Amino acid sequence: LLPLPELDLVIATDQPLKSASRKPLTEEVLDIVDGLARAAFVKEGLTAELSAQIPRVWQSAAFMPGRPNAVVALYRRTQTVKQRDATYKRIINQVIVAEPITEKGQTSWRSQTNLVSIGNPETSTFYGPLAVVDLNGDGFEDLLVRETRFDRWSYGIYSRYQDRWQSRYSGREGNYSADIPEPEPEPTP
Repeated sequence: LLPLPELDLVIATDQPLKSASRKPLTEEVLDIVDGLARAAFVKEGLTAELSAQIPRVWQSAAFMPGRPNAVVALYRRTQTVKQRDATYKRIINQVIVAEPITEKGQTSWRSQTNLVSIGNPETSTFYGPLAVVDLNGDGFEDLLVRETRFDRWSYGIYSRYQDRWQSRYSGREGNYSADIPEPEPEPTP
């Protein structure tokens, strides 16, 4: 059992879970991953200036046997947008998995998975908190992501499968209203 209090769930697996010791990610690698994240935001329609202002709020290495570690990072910003005398909140967030790829003797970094959501709180997906752990015992670490929407949440497990990162499982959706107790009946006069 892997209790994940920040995710409000427990993951059960028939594989022994090992606590991985991770080397800190270097600033050089994080700068490269930040550049990939900014490029993804620009591709989604944000300006380069705004993309550069979205902070990385979490990062981790993901162990992959026989390969260099991947980097998993979460970027998030909530901003206020004014349009026609009205003020709106806009959520901008992204989960990125990047890997170093060596071709013809040169190493470059590529984004393998990008989960990007930009919009108001009622229509956007809010990603996080995250956990990186090998859930199925294959030696490759998996990524758990909580995906929160306005009225429900779910979680996803992303794994390296068939030589690329992809969604492998989506968990039960929760409905916030299901967690709210029924009101006490009003006394009758």
